[in-house]
Amino acid sequence: MTERALPDLSAALAHFVADATVDEAARSRSLERSLRQQASEGASFIGVLLDLAERGRPIVLSTGGGRRHRGVVRTVAMDFCIIRTDTGTDQLVSYRALGTIRPLPLEAETVGDRPATLDVDLTDALAYLSDDRPRVRIGLIGEPDPQIGELRTVGRDVITLRMDGDPPPTAYVQVALIAELTIAR
Repeated sequence: MTERALPDLSAALAHFVADATVDEAARSRSLERSLRQQASEGASFIGVLLDLAERGRPIVLSTGGGRRHRGVVRTVAMDFCIIRTDTGTDQLVSYRALGTIRPLPLEAETVGDRPATLDVDLTDALAYLSDDRPRVRIGLIGEPDPQIGELRTVGRDVITLRMDGDPPPTAYVQVALIAELTIAR
């Protein structure tokens, strides 16, 4: 009769734990990858801007017209954002005109999977500004030269500007074509 060797329980248990650890690590990586993919699939420009605003770090915004604005995101609204530029001015930029958002090199990647929290659109913001009748500088989508004048009134889809001149001409600007706006000094 041959004697059977007893199994080495310690070795068997160590093998079992090692297999379980490898399986758990694979499940964990798979879950993490799935969560990252879900977050990135829910990403939006607004969400990216919100993430960057929370960081308070400088970024560069480029509009479709080739203009660039470097500064820190201050406000993220429904269809526009406001950045404080390096020169200290607040620049309102419409999302319709926004081409790229570039954080500084070596910044952590941003997911941007959140909706806007400020329930204000561009027309509402312009109406609020018009109460003080400020001088504004407006860049329009597809127009190389800005429109500069006193913001007089805001309608549903049009603003009225009193332009410089003698006598001062009036211009009516379609809100949908506003790329950017700065309070002129």
